[in-house]
Amino acid sequence: MPDLLNCAYWGTFNITIREENVLKKAVKSALSIILCLAVIVVATTPTLAVGNKAVRIMIGDKKLDVSPILMQEGRAYAPYDELFNALGVSAVYDESAGTITAVNGDAEIIIELDDYYISIITGDMTQWVYTGAPTITDTSTGRIFVPIRFVAQVLGFVVGWNEETRSIALKTVDELIDESGATYTVMDKVLAYIGDFSEKGHRVDGSFQAEINLDSILDYYGDDGSEYGPLAISGTASGLIDPVGEDMNLNLKTNLSDFFSQLEALYEEELDEETLAIIAQLDNVDISLITNNNDGIIYIKSPLISTLAGISEDTWLSIETGETLSLSILELLTESMGMSRLSADDFSSAGADFKKYVELSLKDMLLEDTGIDTAEMLTQLNSLFSDQAMTRDGDDYVMTIMSSEADYGYEYSSMFELRFLFNGEEFAGVTANQKSAISYSYLEDDISDSSTELFFSFSSDGQSSLAISSTEGGVTLLSFDMAFTYTETDEIPAREPAEGSTVVSIDELTTLESEEGL
Repeated sequence: MPDLLNCAYWGTFNITIREENVLKKAVKSALSIILCLAVIVVATTPTLAVGNKAVRIMIGDKKLDVSPILMQEGRAYAPYDELFNALGVSAVYDESAGTITAVNGDAEIIIELDDYYISIITGDMTQWVYTGAPTITDTSTGRIFVPIRFVAQVLGFVVGWNEETRSIALKTVDELIDESGATYTVMDKVLAYIGDFSEKGHRVDGSFQAEINLDSILDYYGDDGSEYGPLAISGTASGLIDPVGEDMNLNLKTNLSDFFSQLEALYEEELDEETLAIIAQLDNVDISLITNNNDGIIYIKSPLISTLAGISEDTWLSIETGETLSLSILELLTESMGMSRLSADDFSSAGADFKKYVELSLKDMLLEDTGIDTAEMLTQLNSLFSDQAMTRDGDDYVMTIMSSEADYGYEYSSMFELRFLFNGEEFAGVTANQKSAISYSYLEDDISDSSTELFFSFSSDGQSSLAISSTEGGVTLLSFDMAFTYTETDEIPAREPAEGSTVVSIDELTTLESEEGL
């Protein structure tokens, strides 16, 4: 940056000094002022990349016909019309609205002049990308320049920089995946099965049981170290599910009455009759549940809820979520993989093509622009889900993740195994096993240790199970087991309570309770 204060000083000095050749001095003064103004303008105007330092935009070996490229505060800008056109998208400028609009597939891209955001509108969803780099207008030509990096990322390009050739290197996410050499045939078969399963209706029947050790919660131990038995919960579930919703009946049995009776004796307090009546109902709880995914409404009916809410036993409570509730197994799977939440249209277009899910997820990451390197994220995904990352065990394919850490008496270890089961080339099921252990040595004779284990299985014949256990100091704190059977059926779940049923909105009930409280 030039010394503008000195520049202004010498310009003023040349004007105010008086010598014999006044005309010559005046000419020098005028030149000084003009030069100073020129320096100021140069110092505050975007730099045009010219000569051997010119910046180019490259896609592979092809140089895009985009010029001029301006540099300002370390960012590269290009004329909006030439840049969009070179990237295969037409864009128009609305002078009255001060916006640039482009259409890329199903998405409408809007850039407002002097704004720090780019809007991407897809259907009813709008996403804003923060650029930190507003448009630039060349006042002499009227041309509008946009930040190259963010426009390219919005259009699905991975942006890189080659310092040696001073080139902005663009490549599509698809090209990035191809260059990695990863294939996803195993995941394609898994997705094909899950997609087919999710589109069908099923009757569900299952049972579950859990035991929770409450000694650590109560911080009380008897002479034998176990004054109280565990809190026991068991139950059954049955009903129908399909892509639109579910109609389920659940029954839960507990030993809470015995547990609270022991608490009464321990604390020498007596519970009132109303509380005892509620506790008695907790020993045997019936729940009816209907969900309508399309309308985003959940209906619940239970004698226990009716007692607590002060309404008749046959009343249904409705909960409106304001959005669709559909969450397919595919969506759960991709979210568990650390991928972005994809839309229904994304799932429809991707189908059983796992590469497409990776591509969509990486494109979404480009829009979020969190600073995470796209190539690094692809490497992480490939290290887990590509054919090359999995170990072959007979017909099965196995993914294993292990980690450990030790520091200052703290030790942590974790193992996760995901096994895809196959009969020859046909998908037969999946198992997931996770184990973790933590220990900490406060003193040589004071060691704290805990561990958790989870095992999940699902077979293509519709058998599913889940087991969870947690221990601390050799004592089981929690154990949970669940087994369900899914049987394909043409029966359709109820979408709402039967005609003539009493339905009360949870919002309405909350309002009434608030008014009564006043």
